Amino acid sequence: MGTIQKITCKSCGNSWQCHTGCGLRHSGLEAVSGLFPEPVRAEIRGVLQREMFPAFDFEFRIAYCPSCNSFESVPALDLRDGRFYTGVCDTCGREVKLAETIEKMHCPSCGGQSLAVLPTGHWD
Repeated sequence: MGTIQKITCKSCGNSWQCHTGCGLRHSGLEAVSGLFPEPVRAEIRGVLQREMFPAFDFEFRIAYCPSCNSFESVPALDLRDGRFYTGVCDTCGREVKLAETIEKMHCPSCGGQSLAVLPTGHWD
């Protein structure tokens, strides 16, 4: 089960809602492959052809999009063989940067360093 996280800037009041974690439908590698662009899907198909039960970790993570100046939920896949993939921004389709410590980041709207993260619910 995943968690819904609300990111709020205490300075300007802007907020973003992001889903993190994973749900039941994300338990198989083939199921999560559809969340990535075709080149990544092709690599995943290759893994599935070579291994019956490939080891992987998957979850939605919070990322920062420098093009949109916003926080987004993106799929993150670790194939546990050194390959790691993240999705792109849902809004603009460009590359994002995973947000590891949001509280230490600057607000994309006002530039202040007063972000807070609060879990607000669960999803599946």
